[in-house]
Amino acid sequence: MRSSLVACSRSVWKGPYFVHFANLKESIASGTPIKTMARACTIMPHMIGARFMVHNGKEYLPVRVTEEMIGR
Repeated sequence: MRSSLVACSRSVWKGPYFVHFANLKESIASGTPIKTMARACTIMPHMIGARFMVHNGKEYLPVRVTEEMIGR
């Protein structure tokens, strides 16, 4: 059996999934991570340099947003 080449992406008619982080600017300036469970959130250009602690179902894993992640 061959696996699908298409990633599980969000359908076009629904549009991208955004999450508003109220303390994003303060987090980027101070370098403190933001804890979130929104794993499917679309990365926006103003999030570059932010640090997140993303929940994987068991624990929070550190993620630093880079330019290559925009739109994914």
